[in-house]
Amino acid sequence: MEQTVEIFLNEIRIGAVTRLTGARFEFEYDKTYLADEANHPLSLSMPMTAAVHRDSRGESIVSNFMWGLLPDDREVLRRYAAHFDVPEADPLALLEAIGEDCPGAVSFGTSDLGRGLGPLDEAEMAEVVDGLRRGRTPEIFGRNPGYFSLAGAQPKTAFVYRDGQWYMPVGDEPSTHIVKPAMRDLDDQPLNEHFCLQLAREVGLAAPESWVERMGAEQAIVVERFDRMTDAGPETRRIHIEDMCQALGYAPSQKYEENGGPGIRAIGELLRDNATDPAADLEQFMRAVMFNVLVCGTDAHAKNYSIWHVTGPQLALAPLYDINSVYPYFLRRNDRKMAMAVRGKKVQHNIRPEHFVADGEALGLSPEQIRGWLGDMAERLPQQARWTRDEMPYESTVIDLIVDEIARCTTRLLGQLRGPAG
Repeated sequence: MEQTVEIFLNEIRIGAVTRLTGARFEFEYDKTYLADEANHPLSLSMPMTAAVHRDSRGESIVSNFMWGLLPDDREVLRRYAAHFDVPEADPLALLEAIGEDCPGAVSFGTSDLGRGLGPLDEAEMAEVVDGLRRGRTPEIFGRNPGYFSLAGAQPKTAFVYRDGQWYMPVGDEPSTHIVKPAMRDLDDQPLNEHFCLQLAREVGLAAPESWVERMGAEQAIVVERFDRMTDAGPETRRIHIEDMCQALGYAPSQKYEENGGPGIRAIGELLRDNATDPAADLEQFMRAVMFNVLVCGTDAHAKNYSIWHVTGPQLALAPLYDINSVYPYFLRRNDRKMAMAVRGKKVQHNIRPEHFVADGEALGLSPEQIRGWLGDMAERLPQQARWTRDEMPYESTVIDLIVDEIARCTTRLLGQLRGPAG
């Protein structure tokens, strides 16, 4: 059955997706949009040098991009599908139902929904977060017209936070903050993520603002959306982003390198060849890889790195997000495996300076640059981790353990850097 859904970026019609068969789709750019060289593509995997992009037997670029906008959790997708009476294996049908506020600036379907805000009190926020933990359908979809889709595996929802008040976005109103309840069976996980995001900012990496808030009986992390911008007035504007799986044409199921997804070299080459300032973005990316190794952020897969389509053809590496240290949870060193191998090494404890150097050289970076960035971060991180912990208004043995393990890891790497093999 043929189905066509219009696609918008910030309320500008850029094209439409059409179903070719049950599982194959076609995206066609709007001719007017295509004629303006100041516009940017829906995805780097669908460049504007071609008006039409189609799924084929060997390549599912369009469907992969759409799946990348949806939650990874199959149970959540099943509830979406049941709620809206659409097939759970159909990304276009799902996004037509809930794709009004997606990651980035993309929206599916009508653009004339209007905007509004529904105030939420503390009890209502607590009920929503509790519902997320328990998987209750109404809390996933909100209670007002206007639905959103958030990619990723962790349960989460999106709200507007303004002047100390929470609101449910209505219609086409962009959400501004993401709320995520604690992951099950991981002690103080919201504190862990908040600490890692704050620590990343303290060592010069771009990462969103966050805080931890108790909502009823649940502890949750609140993360400011970096794909939203609020100007001097109250109006919120969407900024288009895509994750590295989408940009490179991979399915979300391939987000881990071991599942056939992109690794350091593929992402680095994309930045080198497409970023407006490739030197700056390559440095930020390699520093981010180093940071994730040092804090043992083992879930730094391709969907946890994204690119900003800023204005027109300008493109930049987006801030880091979803960083959690596994130091407190995986006590055996051999269990601490990185989502992306560094020169073939996945076990965090086995990654040495020369492995960073080798991956950097493959991207045209000098050994001196890589060793300099690694040494700078390894020297600064332990003290900064202690300061960041001491400034937090919480006490947590989980954070204490992360701080101690960072000190051990950086001591090891600094010793290797200064030794003959460094």
